Amino acid sequence: MQQISVIVPCFNEERNIGSLVDSVINSSGFVKGRDEIIIADDCSTDGSREAAAKAGAHVVCLAENSGPAAARNLGVASAKNEILLFLDSDTLLESGSLDAVRRCFSDPGFEVDIVNGLCCPEPINMTLGSFYKGLVEYSWHLDALEKGTIPTIFNSRVGAIRKAVFEQTGGFDVAIRGTELEEHEFSYRLPKGTRFMLCPDLKVRHDFPDFINTIKVYWKRSAKWTELFFKHKQFDNGGSVGGTSMLNAFGHLFGVLAGFFLLMAMLGQNVFLLYSGAAFFLFVAINRMFFSMAFQKSLLLGVKLVILHLVYSFVILGGAVWGGLRLIFPRC
Repeated sequence: MQQISVIVPCFNEERNIGSLVDSVINSSGFVKGRDEIIIADDCSTDGSREAAAKAGAHVVCLAENSGPAAARNLGVASAKNEILLFLDSDTLLESGSLDAVRRCFSDPGFEVDIVNGLCCPEPINMTLGSFYKGLVEYSWHLDALEKGTIPTIFNSRVGAIRKAVFEQTGGFDVAIRGTELEEHEFSYRLPKGTRFMLCPDLKVRHDFPDFINTIKVYWKRSAKWTELFFKHKQFDNGGSVGGTSMLNAFGHLFGVLAGFFLLMAMLGQNVFLLYSGAAFFLFVAINRMFFSMAFQKSLLLGVKLVILHLVYSFVILGGAVWGGLRLIFPRC
């Protein structure tokens, strides 16, 4: 039987960490004495370490605050098992997920090195902004499953990897902090021929940020991704980060163009109304899976999420432009 080490970086997550540990240890697939959950604490100033230990996790601590990449690397150094399952500290593991990981790595028909999971469409915190995040990410993965597309970016929020492959890659780059893109840089260094799988039975619920914090995250992430794009000269096939695949990038671009052309039409340039309609049609067509799922919930919710997606399109494009400017003018 494949044995699993669950690794969770943690910084000031006293509110969530105990529930996460409980969701792992009480999962139907967790085998006490064989599997383990390691909380790699990044010098929390609240009661995260105590809450994690009380819930039954093995807690290891960094000497100084160094970011999630360093925390994950420390967790791996402490792991005793050959299958590493990474989770974020503000998630809850869905029942049956560990069984699914074990099946994927033990079935000779799969022959995989990395198994990525999904975020459930229903987040832990049910606000409009968090519901948007949960549904849009779920729709990307559902679309990938239907098309048979295999994301080739390791999803450290909910993803499993063979320890030997992780060590061969050299671990996460500790210089990347605060942008949640260390998994992308890590994936660019994976050995040639690394075999990926997207498993719909490996799932978490996520405590997504609210509207304002999501804007901040998207801006920073898009700016940093632009730097990675120009460094590696390729669009990645992530499937879990808005604006990073070529199709998602065009979707956001058409959303921004639709808004710009509409503004020009309102200023008296009527021909731009046609351009706005065409751009909006393409915006909807590219995001049809997400919008279809949103409108199935309710008409009002669908309209709200379309508006949110347009807003985030401007944020993502703005962040990407800012990232490009920082490459041209490093001091800005």
